[in-house]
Amino acid sequence: MNNYKINHFAVWVMVIFYMVSNMAWYGIFSQPWMALSNISEMQIQGMGSPMFPYIIALLHAVAMFYTLAWLLIKLDAMMYGKAILFSFIVWFSLIFLDAATKDQFSMRTLALTMINEGITLVNMLVASLVIVVWKKKSKNV
Repeated sequence: MNNYKINHFAVWVMVIFYMVSNMAWYGIFSQPWMALSNISEMQIQGMGSPMFPYIIALLHAVAMFYTLAWLLIKLDAMMYGKAILFSFIVWFSLIFLDAATKDQFSMRTLALTMINEGITLVNMLVASLVIVVWKKKSKNV
């Protein structure tokens, strides 16, 4: 049994990284994403203030990284290889396949799924490394 606890600083660093990396990712893939989503520039401009999606993104990041940190600790995966493998398995089985299933039944392309879920994989892999690097020992050893 390990004696680690969640490093809140590492989790919040990842929350900030998540917000920035998503902006960069969708900046890079904006044209293919818009084409595959059938969204025009005019529709985006007509959204007004898109605060609600940012609030959801923030809540998602906080929940995802606290859950990932907790699972890595509980499953004794606080080593680089284990953490990376665990994050990939969770992403593939619980996130990617779920999104791909919904996208396929919604007649969206796999390319759109890869754009939307690729950044989640990047964030989870980076988070697993950050959580392992900044692991915090529990004081009751």
